[in-house]
Amino acid sequence: MTTGTVVDPPSKPDTATPTTSPDSSFPRRDFLRVAGVGLGAALAASQFGRRLGASDRTASAQSSSPIILKLAQHQSIRQKIDLAVLPLFQSQMAAQGYNVRVELVETTLPDNNYQTLVTERYSAGTAPDVDDYGSSWVPGFAEAGYLLDLSPYLTAWSQWPQFYSSVVGALKQPNGAMYGLIHEWATQQLFYRYDVLQKLGINTAQPGSWPELITRLQQIKAKTGQPPLIVPIGTQWASPEQGMYNVLLGTGSPLYDQQSKKWVVKSAGINYVFDLIYTLNNDGLIPTQDLLNPTPWEPTKYKAFVEGTMPVSFQGTWGWDYDWGPNGSAPIAGLDAKVKTWDFPAIQSNSAPYVDATAGWAYTVSANTKHPAEAVKLVEFLTTGKALAELLVAVGDASPRSGIADLAPYSQNPKLLQAEQEFRIAKTFPPYPDQDQADEAWEKAEDGILDGGMTGSQAAGMFAQLATQLIGPSNVQN
Repeated sequence: MTTGTVVDPPSKPDTATPTTSPDSSFPRRDFLRVAGVGLGAALAASQFGRRLGASDRTASAQSSSPIILKLAQHQSIRQKIDLAVLPLFQSQMAAQGYNVRVELVETTLPDNNYQTLVTERYSAGTAPDVDDYGSSWVPGFAEAGYLLDLSPYLTAWSQWPQFYSSVVGALKQPNGAMYGLIHEWATQQLFYRYDVLQKLGINTAQPGSWPELITRLQQIKAKTGQPPLIVPIGTQWASPEQGMYNVLLGTGSPLYDQQSKKWVVKSAGINYVFDLIYTLNNDGLIPTQDLLNPTPWEPTKYKAFVEGTMPVSFQGTWGWDYDWGPNGSAPIAGLDAKVKTWDFPAIQSNSAPYVDATAGWAYTVSANTKHPAEAVKLVEFLTTGKALAELLVAVGDASPRSGIADLAPYSQNPKLLQAEQEFRIAKTFPPYPDQDQADEAWEKAEDGILDGGMTGSQAAGMFAQLATQLIGPSNVQN
């Protein structure tokens, strides 16, 4: 958590400064459920507003009563980008005749604790004007009436047609309402240590099926004696969006029926995925004990993959920068030469390998804001031009819109540019209402295999039972 004083921001981002931070050990997309953590005085001490006053003198000449907008961020890497670019927003607003000042509310917390705090703020009516968090949180907060519908503002915005509908549409409601604007997007694949597999004599061609991939994993284990595959499974990692939902996408079985607006808790696809988890666990192909321990990404993704002892991992584009890049949490020297990717293997007959396009974070505006038009202008600024280009490279995600590919530093990152192109062929799993409850049921069923000795079919049954209890019988279907 951070404490601080009012300071002037730097004139431009210091891109040479390492991006690791006290919160960097928490994966960026681990969308956790509200944990009910008692935050108390520690949170109060960690919250403060940082005034950004680069254009205040100009604006003050136009008005003696500035509009104060509050923007909340809970990851230090994002806070740093905002501190660098927000003075430009204030200058642009001043040039348009608006006297606007922005307070950056910095609360550096892991995602689950921050989700608790956000819920408390909304419930108490003390939420900042603009917040930034995982897009999977948006449906629940919107359903509770906490968020402003952005659609009337966005549809009138000249740059709105530049956003990819397949991306931002993940948060579009059936009635057209839009309660969050997704500003980053990632593709997920299987990352592997090319250098290690070459030394072991393992085939590095794209695996055509899961049985083919499992054969390779077994070959790796026979030569190393270690479980070779890192995959986010269970309640400790708490991120099926980064884990086995990727596999479920390939089965053709939906987890949510968009026509009935109900969660599907029993299907052939669900059975396939839990049977696969059972096989991976039973054959010792995944690090079971690490997955059952707190912060399972530390000994696996941030240590074993870096050392090459677990050479295959589920991962997203953010891994190139945020996790393993030169300024990442666990840098890999010579990353581009040592690490390559496979698409997820095909599952259905006559289908091809695929990637998963995953919605990242989204800006939201509080329904209680006193300045909705200005708050949306801030969101538009942050998803435009240099501000967005800097953020995308810092967090290692692809652009959700055109018009950024030619802007440095994004234009200088070929892997992110390639990921943006892959959206056209990617499968997607957008967030839905009651996402947290569905995720919780899924993760606990995975734990049933990891530490409870369940078979795949037993875990699938456990998921159906828990999901029905947590989401409600009227909101699920078989």
